[in-house]
Amino acid sequence: APLAPIELAAGVVARLRRRFGLAAGGGLLDRLALLNDRLGAAATPRTAVHGDLWYGNLLVAGGAISGVVDWEAGDERGEPLRDLVRFALAYALYLDRHTRPGRPVAGHPRLRAGDFGAGIAYALDGSGWFPELFRAFLVDGLGRLGVPAHLWRDVALAGVAEVAAGADHDGFALAHLELLRRLLAPVEVRR
Repeated sequence: APLAPIELAAGVVARLRRRFGLAAGGGLLDRLALLNDRLGAAATPRTAVHGDLWYGNLLVAGGAISGVVDWEAGDERGEPLRDLVRFALAYALYLDRHTRPGRPVAGHPRLRAGDFGAGIAYALDGSGWFPELFRAFLVDGLGRLGVPAHLWRDVALAGVAEVAAGADHDGFALAHLELLRRLLAPVEVRR
């Protein structure tokens, strides 16, 4: 379908308010609304979208992807950034899954296992080969869709918000909401 303003975070503020009883004013919802405004200034073509694209929904045969399952969140003319960011976030989320809390994650010397979403926070704000790869994956995908590269972090944050608003499991959704709150927290300037 033709180009349309990015809608990755569209409706997420209202859905989070309904789901978690969040109040507006100066906090998380206001920061999400500003993020949505920044994203809405750019446009993407509407395409077929899976809506929950992560490795667990891919069928693999002979070392190649042979199919994709679980299309209940699919859309014939959806926001293509949903699949791009969901795939990257899902991979980052599980970087530390085989490491005891507080321990360094093998292959990622700057990442320690512990808090939910440590791999996502590391991908967004850390340094090293994985954060660079994560960002390059998003920037390359944005470029293919004609979206300015500087929006990569906003796209990732909107993806976290979308999971918080729409995940089936309440605990998983709440964990994403708390992660989003940490990632969007205003940075205090020290003097």
